Amino acid sequence: MDPEIFANKGTANNDKGVKGLAGIVYTDWTGFFKKEGADQVKAANPNAQWSLLPTIKGPAGQFDSAYDVGSTSGLIVIPKQVEKDKNKLQKIFETLNYVSSAEGAQLVQFGIKDKHFTMEGNSLKVTDQGVKEAGYIWVYQLTGRPEAEYLSTKFDYAASVIDQSSKLNRLNIYNNFIDLPNGFNMADSQRYLFDQTLQIVYGKAPLDSVEKLAADLNSKFGLGSYLDQANKQLKELGYLK
Repeated sequence: MDPEIFANKGTANNDKGVKGLAGIVYTDWTGFFKKEGADQVKAANPNAQWSLLPTIKGPAGQFDSAYDVGSTSGLIVIPKQVEKDKNKLQKIFETLNYVSSAEGAQLVQFGIKDKHFTMEGNSLKVTDQGVKEAGYIWVYQLTGRPEAEYLSTKFDYAASVIDQSSKLNRLNIYNNFIDLPNGFNMADSQRYLFDQTLQIVYGKAPLDSVEKLAADLNSKFGLGSYLDQANKQLKELGYLK
């Protein structure tokens, strides 16, 4: 276990893997399989090979990551003063509608046809010029993109890893749908959970102390009120029966 596992910031985990200081790294596929990451791996050790490992199966099943169904990667916000400029407001909506259309979405994902990409039947192929010039057009993907299809086309050399990643089991959580009840401090409970988990990871507390940890979260931090709130709201939203 990396003694700095809870202190690592940014790309520290990946950097240690590239340098041979870590053999197992929790990261996304881009760290070692996207061209920039793959080039770093090859430069450090031409014989190095990285592959995706399945996670350990537990009592509740086998999950590779958690995904908050209620989260959002970003919001589109229009300043209130724009409502006074009807022409500008109309142009904003026209832009959003265009990048959401088939033609506009293709433009902001892959660039200009026959320049940045070519079509072979229904198959889209990014050109060398597209790789050089269309690397940052993603900033105009204002209303999203078909992630798996986009990534496997844009980074076709890593298509098998991207496909494998997309098929991993994810544990759906719903935290962002829940309003915190009065008197419950999520930051304090999370800090305590983190500190106690740290003790278990470093072997300073036995694994079965997890049961005491759960009891403390209820008695000392009022986690029960949060769970009651979650149960109520998720039933109202139809996620629980």
